[in-house]
Amino acid sequence: MLPPFYAEGASMATDVVELPVTGSIREFMNIPAGQPNAGFRLRGTCGQTAVECAVAAVLGRKPTQSDMYKIYKDMHVNKKCDLSGASTMEELVWEVERMGIKILKHIDFENPLNSDSFTADIRANAGVNPIVIEVARAYNLRDVETKAADEAGVEFHYIAILGKQKDGYICADGDNPEAGSRMQVYSLSTLLAAHPCAFMMLEMNGVEQVASVLDVSKVSKYFSQVSATLWKCSNGFSIGDSMLVYYRSLPGPAMTFGVLPFVGLPLSSKNYVGSVAYQLFERGVIIYDPNRTFDNPPGASGDCYLGKVNDPRVVALLTPDLQKQLSDQAIQIIALQKQTQPADPQGQQAISILRSMKSFFNQI
Repeated sequence: MLPPFYAEGASMATDVVELPVTGSIREFMNIPAGQPNAGFRLRGTCGQTAVECAVAAVLGRKPTQSDMYKIYKDMHVNKKCDLSGASTMEELVWEVERMGIKILKHIDFENPLNSDSFTADIRANAGVNPIVIEVARAYNLRDVETKAADEAGVEFHYIAILGKQKDGYICADGDNPEAGSRMQVYSLSTLLAAHPCAFMMLEMNGVEQVASVLDVSKVSKYFSQVSATLWKCSNGFSIGDSMLVYYRSLPGPAMTFGVLPFVGLPLSSKNYVGSVAYQLFERGVIIYDPNRTFDNPPGASGDCYLGKVNDPRVVALLTPDLQKQLSDQAIQIIALQKQTQPADPQGQQAISILRSMKSFFNQI
């Protein structure tokens, strides 16, 4: 019979069952310079930290605080967490789904979770699929090997479970003082004493390939992938971070002029004007404006949106040569549209935008 702290599923022959790439990071950080509320100390980002560690495992990379901050920023802009980062499991589920990661199971809140069901889930899946849990008594979390513990008095808190071994479960706990230098190991009895109250299990290798999200393999003629957040175009310009996320979500593959998003290839680097950035493309301008200081398009979500072609501030960004190029290409696209009518609503919307561009540029 196994001792009560033993993570069932590991054996004397195979003491460690862990996801291929794991890591832990500290949850506490200051908002970076140049960002809204720069210097503010984030103290409630345990949920974003646990999600970053779980998502990084799915993507086969080490977690980083910079990627955790991107998760926090996206959630905060979309009102899914407060300024400190505090969030519910439901809000974290929203963010993970928005990132295109498949979720196998989640329980928003049940204090405490059914201990038998929770135990069965982590025994079967620790080291197989990343798990994020919320606990209500985090002050009971103590590493079985080093005795390092979470802060006294901490109650509701998130951690990630990424594996199991003979003496417990391999976790990433951003509040543990040893986070960032080693993984934490919590026995089953320790986890149960912490009162798990919410649960989310991601599918390993469960990155959803949604048709509306462009994959770099489909445009390898034009782009090479430098990293998970940066593509370099064959013309020398790059698209990265939030602009790349937005670019990949734009309609294009179903339209008559190829697999590229309808804005085409980048014609400039990302340029900042204060806290707002813009990048020129063959058929439009993408604005990075998470705080909506430049414009506030109805229905837009996330950090980026398309600049309005009749906004003088957008026109001022364009050189005369680029204005003509955009106008000429809009005319060509309208001609193609007359030959083949796109059936999807996004395609129709894109054509409408291009018609407006043609009309506008004919006047300037």
